Amino acid sequence: PPPPPPTMAAATRPMSAGAKAAAVKAAASAAARERNGGGNRNGGGSEEECDDDDGGADSASDPWGHVEPGSPPPRQKGSRLLLACELPGTPEDFFNVLLANESDFLADVLEEQGNRRIDITTWKRAEQLGFIRDVQFTSPIKGAFSNWGVSHTSCFVSQRFCRYEGDVLLYEAVQTNMDIPYGDCFTVNTRWELRPALAGEPGGGDGGGGGLAGGALAAAVPDASAAGGLAWPPRLKAEMYLRVAFSRTCLFKKIIEAGTQ
Repeated sequence: PPPPPPTMAAATRPMSAGAKAAAVKAAASAAARERNGGGNRNGGGSEEECDDDDGGADSASDPWGHVEPGSPPPRQKGSRLLLACELPGTPEDFFNVLLANESDFLADVLEEQGNRRIDITTWKRAEQLGFIRDVQFTSPIKGAFSNWGVSHTSCFVSQRFCRYEGDVLLYEAVQTNMDIPYGDCFTVNTRWELRPALAGEPGGGDGGGGGLAGGALAAAVPDASAAGGLAWPPRLKAEMYLRVAFSRTCLFKKIIEAGTQ
């Protein structure tokens, strides 16, 4: 009979050290392809930082101050909408509370989930678009997968955020789970799209009380009275997408996809 579905993947043995290194490189490559519309790039673990002839030092110290021209790139084929909601405040509020270098939100969430050895780098100006950083942590394996002889997995996440004209915020993350069997054949790609709500635009979603970080953001910026925006009080529209990208054929593809929901 088929094995029970795990939380993230199904397999029989942990990855070797060489496979871990390859997985990190694959995650970084997948992140670059995700952000550059499918194109390849040179380099290994993380995308090279930009020497930034266009005010790099200033933009590195104030990531939100850098605005990319134009609109965000289209979503990759196979992206599924997981969450659409309205949150209080502006995209800048969201960035400051959840993503800024000074924010402890991500580290606190990861620790509360039982993760350990959490390492989050600071945002660096990217060679192509926006800013990038790396997140690494050790995560416990729960559920049916814990019975297969793997108790923890090392996770590598390549993150990018871009601010576009009109205060549109695009956040993307590509995660590889390096110690689970078949962990080197897929990545879990998430994409958040946020924009200011328009004046007179009807509210949607759960009003910020639920969903991804809604309650935390509402507590941090309950009225956003100092924020700008087209709607007043300022509100933002948020959508979260998920895509599981496979680098090769995998027998447990359907189980892996189901486990990421």
